[in-house]
Amino acid sequence: MASKRSNVWKYFDQVSECGVECKLCQMKLVYHKSTSSMLNHLKLKHKTFSLEPESERHEQPLITSFTSARRHCDPARRERITALITRMITKRHATTELR
Repeated sequence: MASKRSNVWKYFDQVSECGVECKLCQMKLVYHKSTSSMLNHLKLKHKTFSLEPESERHEQPLITSFTSARRHCDPARRERITALITRMITKRHATTELR
């Protein structure tokens, strides 16, 4: 049987010398001394899995963590930024209308 050093084994049971079964969906896969097919199965069929131990998992920061600190923007700068964005949108819209 396999040495089972990869973290992928916490999601699979080895059911025979050349077969494994997913603990999440009971799908059977061929096993030939490599865990690549098992890893691919997890990535494709179980997108929420993680091979990292729970103690090492890091939550993805929320967008609000980058925008929560309000920066001061004086009225002149705000108007300049608004004008530039408006010009960019108008220019892009005009070029897509011609196509």
